[in-house]
Amino acid sequence: MKSASAIRFCKICFMPIEEYCLSDLFVKERYVCSRCLAKMNPQIERYKIKGLSFVSVYDYNEEIRNLLFLFKACGDVELAPVFLSEQARLLHVIFHHYYLVKAPSYHTRDEKRGFSHVEEMFRVLNLPFIDCLEKTKDVKQADLNYAERQHIGEAICLKKPITLAGKKLLFVDDVVTSGSTAIAAAKLLYKQGAKRVKILSMAHTHLS
Repeated sequence: MKSASAIRFCKICFMPIEEYCLSDLFVKERYVCSRCLAKMNPQIERYKIKGLSFVSVYDYNEEIRNLLFLFKACGDVELAPVFLSEQARLLHVIFHHYYLVKAPSYHTRDEKRGFSHVEEMFRVLNLPFIDCLEKTKDVKQADLNYAERQHIGEAICLKKPITLAGKKLLFVDDVVTSGSTAIAAAKLLYKQGAKRVKILSMAHTHLS
């Protein structure tokens, strides 16, 4: 009989996570029940945009959109591990030689929220962060069309001079659509001497 302290609860539906299966060997700690995970529908996808290698964990479906709104817009930091905890060990193995570089948010948004949503989301990968990029304008990608997104690099810069010589970097973001932010960031990182830059996003969506 399991003790009360051994019961795990889903951070999405708050129901007990009672199932134990072979996948538990590959998940350090489970935060999502199988029912909620099925709704999230993880589908790891590899693709390239303008020669850069991208990996995304989910398609941007309705469940992901709603969870991201609660986490990012409503500031529910307790949801941070639900997005990537199931894939964290696999991603850690794939990118274990990489440093994480988070997609920058405009500083007032992080201050209002009380945390960096990208940093909290990807913390479960247990890889070191290099905090080197910042956004100089309060520009929301969702408000831009495809042509306007191509100029998003004008709102991203290095926080301070930094050498990244010989380092493998993994640029991480919550959602990738056109890839413009990641491409602009990769150009900056390569100029600072990065050996390799890859992109990992929680979700991948497409402009309609």
